[in-house]
Amino acid sequence: MNDFKSVFESVDIAGRAILLWEQGEYLFTRQYYGNSVNLYAMPGFYAEITYAPDKSHIVKIEAIQDFSILNEYLPFIEIKV
Repeated sequence: MNDFKSVFESVDIAGRAILLWEQGEYLFTRQYYGNSVNLYAMPGFYAEITYAPDKSHIVKIEAIQDFSILNEYLPFIEIKV
């Protein structure tokens, strides 16, 4: 596991939000049961932030452990040739 991911996973949700803001690169948003889930590229891993718009509340921020979740973002990728 990379050291930055270890740091990310060791801090609380507020700390993760700060790390996302400072180090993350926003990639895509998908919808999941009424929540917005934003994908970020972090140094050496990906992270998601789940936001409940009806409550104006961040539900969770976590590093992606199962890379199959990235398949959920495939419809948003457009390749032009």
